[in-house]
Amino acid sequence: MEEDGDIIPEPTRASDIVLSTSGARIEIDRNGWRTYDSAWRERISINANDSYGMNAISFAKSNGGGTGTINGGDTVF
Repeated sequence: MEEDGDIIPEPTRASDIVLSTSGARIEIDRNGWRTYDSAWRERISINANDSYGMNAISFAKSNGGGTGTINGGDTVF
């Protein structure tokens, strides 16, 4: 939650840091970063999965449909 420009973690939420409580926002937790538009649709995400040694950057259209993903990992998959 943000109060007077300060970033305050919300332990009751799934995310560790939420940069806005309304409108467009960014959420950060141990699995990565996610950006949402003002309609709360996920638009860009940077995800990490330590269990599988994989990570990805994903992009979505304003209607929520996917437009592209960049994948990476410790091994070829």
